[in-house]
Amino acid sequence: MAWLVGSPETLRIQLLRSACAGILCGALEWWLFLTFVSDEATVSATLLATLWAALCSILLNYLLSVHWVFKSRNVRRQWLELKLFLLIGLSGLGLNVLTTTVLVHDGGCSNLTAKAGASLLVVAWAFTGKKLLLFSDRRASRNV
Repeated sequence: MAWLVGSPETLRIQLLRSACAGILCGALEWWLFLTFVSDEATVSATLLATLWAALCSILLNYLLSVHWVFKSRNVRRQWLELKLFLLIGLSGLGLNVLTTTVLVHDGGCSNLTAKAGASLLVVAWAFTGKKLLLFSDRRASRNV
């Protein structure tokens, strides 16, 4: 359990911490989603609930990422870093909405099944994007 405290020196520790952050953010997202939508909800209500829940989850994930999950930061300006983080998160949200819509409309899945499938896809997308763009262990000489 030493990976819970101290500096995240290795990719393994970062993955473990990212998984914990993801579980926490995922729990928040699902709780908000379930609070605002039922299985009888319209597609518009489902997508609005997905959007609201994801934005809250993205902001919590940003705070956990910069203060706990990753060791180094590639972007010096915090506002730029936040914008890039939001871009990764919002592109993941777009992927989430697209996947949810396709699975509900074309796949005949329930709202909850579609949301679960979309969530799994977005987890891989988000970690990879954050690690490569914002929190790689190499400090680029062109830090912004």
